[in-house]
Amino acid sequence: MLIPAYSDYRRTLKMGHILIFCLSLLAALVHYVLGLDNRLAQSRLQLSMLSMQLDSQFAPIVNYGQMMQNVARLKWQLAQDSAAQTEATLPILRLAKQDLVSQPLADSELTAMQRAELAMLQQLAPYFELAANSQPFVTGLYYVSEQGFAFHGQAKWSDYVAESLARWTESSKEKTYDRHQTFYANFLPEQSALSQPLFIDERKVGRFILAVQLDPMLAALQKIQTDTQFMLLDQTGELVASSHSRHTLQLDKHLLQVQRLNSAPWSLAVLERKQTLLTSGASRFIAVWLSYWVLLLVMLLLWQMRHRQKVLSPLHRLTLHVERLAEAKTGVRHIPRGWESLFTKINELTKRESEG
Repeated sequence: MLIPAYSDYRRTLKMGHILIFCLSLLAALVHYVLGLDNRLAQSRLQLSMLSMQLDSQFAPIVNYGQMMQNVARLKWQLAQDSAAQTEATLPILRLAKQDLVSQPLADSELTAMQRAELAMLQQLAPYFELAANSQPFVTGLYYVSEQGFAFHGQAKWSDYVAESLARWTESSKEKTYDRHQTFYANFLPEQSALSQPLFIDERKVGRFILAVQLDPMLAALQKIQTDTQFMLLDQTGELVASSHSRHTLQLDKHLLQVQRLNSAPWSLAVLERKQTLLTSGASRFIAVWLSYWVLLLVMLLLWQMRHRQKVLSPLHRLTLHVERLAEAKTGVRHIPRGWESLFTKINELTKRESEG
């Protein structure tokens, strides 16, 4: 005899498998989205920490420029009294002609201000060599005078550097009233610059130029996260420096995060491949989905075993018992536990019917 409970049990079992599949997939998807959000939050936190590290590398350079300004003002005051009495000469580069000359400090054709400026540079000569030795990312310190000459503390100039400096000076003239430090993305080849203006008695006399290599700065960050590209961007979004080769990137395949620096008017940009970010959680998504699916499947199997043991099996014996009684045979011997009262009532009903 066909029992409706069996067909309903099979339908329920199929629906249970479908429900388990959907629930495990939904749980894994929620887990994946939350993990992705945590990964992005962690990336933002790491970007903030990396920008702080980059600021700590820029800060000594900025402070050195300010220190040069303060020391230069002090040396200027001391040089005004001794400039006319010394017989020393100073090797300077005349930018217009790009020729190196040894300028006597006591030259009668010089004004008092010009002699004081040359004497100041003579006293500052050790600071030019100290800049490159004390600052790991500084390649040189230059002084560019408003009088059209340059000084870098050495007796000789490289022709290439002299030509590049003259060309850069001509293209990057600053306003005479600007007292703030200025960063330049392009200075000498593969170098950027920090310009520190020098004012004496409210008059701009020159500027100190700190040549900075930015690529080694970013290379230090690259060692921390090898699968990420770091870049420095200016206020307009133009590329200043990069930890990789400066080729055109497909931004639609990368995740771009930008953090403004405090010590420089630039921003640190981090490029991470979207595929890396997404696929890093794909394996976790599959693992979580399988874990939920197996767990729910085990629960379903346990329910299936218990339902068969406690409901379907006794119901089958009850059906067999009724069929035997209907054929005037002896009922089943082994009655399932908990079903005794139902079997007893059926026996009584069958007995009354036979007696009637």
